[in-house]
Amino acid sequence: AQIKVDMDALNTQLRLLEQDKHQLVKEFKDKEIKVEKLKRKYELLLFRVAPEEGEQDKTQAYYVIKAAQEKEELQREGDVLDTTIDSVTKEIEGLQNTLQALTQQNGRLHGLKAHGDMTADQAAKKSSLEQEHEALTQRLTEMRKEVAQSEAELQVGRGSGRPIEVLG
Repeated sequence: AQIKVDMDALNTQLRLLEQDKHQLVKEFKDKEIKVEKLKRKYELLLFRVAPEEGEQDKTQAYYVIKAAQEKEELQREGDVLDTTIDSVTKEIEGLQNTLQALTQQNGRLHGLKAHGDMTADQAAKKSSLEQEHEALTQRLTEMRKEVAQSEAELQVGRGSGRPIEVLG
């Protein structure tokens, strides 16, 4: 009877061990599947960020330096555009002053014309001043367009600062 009790205990213990073994095998298979999935995901990510042909040796420092160089180039372009805008603005101011002087002179000539006291010399001067006035007005309009275009280019140049991804 003692042997039967021992045998039953051993059979029960064997069944429990087999259940544990089965559970461990199942967990092992699950972990293997999980590892395979992670390997595939890793390979896919590695493929996505893999450097192009000839770029395998580039490090994080390379990309940091490249981003700094691009930023410096954009800064230089912005400085050139700022200088251009400043010079064009000064030229416009000069043209506006000239235009104002011509407008005043033109007004005086119109006053003389109303009185009928205009001589041939004054009429020629008036015609010359009117032509100069028209040319300066046209030049002023062109300069304003150039300033607007330069400012737009500057805004586009400064607005393109896109973040650089650093790999390493």
